[in-house]
Amino acid sequence: MTPHIEADRGDYTETVLLPGDPERAQWMAETFLEAPRCVNRRRGALGFTGRFRSKPVSIQATGIGVSSFLIYAHELLDYHGVKTLIRTGTSGG
Repeated sequence: MTPHIEADRGDYTETVLLPGDPERAQWMAETFLEAPRCVNRRRGALGFTGRFRSKPVSIQATGIGVSSFLIYAHELLDYHGVKTLIRTGTSGG
């Protein structure tokens, strides 16, 4: 658990998709992941882990702006051992 993510180590996969909007994160999980489970609800930034085409994938909302994104990126990389972050969604549009 970190200040912004309540998930335990091992709850996230090595690859995490990063939409800004928590509702988009939930929609992505429910639409694309097999057996999604919510691993984070802290501060309303929803995170999910499941499988996409039989491969483990996680999704974590980052909120608005670079500063919020960097907080989640740092905690995912440093504490949760994530290897690949992929920003998804729009760029403010």
